[in-house]
Amino acid sequence: MRKSVTIPGSGIVSSPITWGMDGKQYLGIASGYGGAVPMWGGDMAQLTTQVSQGGSFWVFEIPNELLASAQ
Repeated sequence: MRKSVTIPGSGIVSSPITWGMDGKQYLGIASGYGGAVPMWGGDMAQLTTQVSQGGSFWVFEIPNELLASAQ
């Protein structure tokens, strides 16, 4: 079984992390935009006005079948 996932909105802002809990494995990805770029002003600030500013942390459960095939 193959599933596709799309993370809407903004770019990835950190390295992905994985962890196990209660016998399951998870993948977490932080997305968003912000920091100092909008405060810089000028051309760069204007170019980034269309980028979603919201920050999110996306968590996906890794299916056991996928984990088994990787071992």
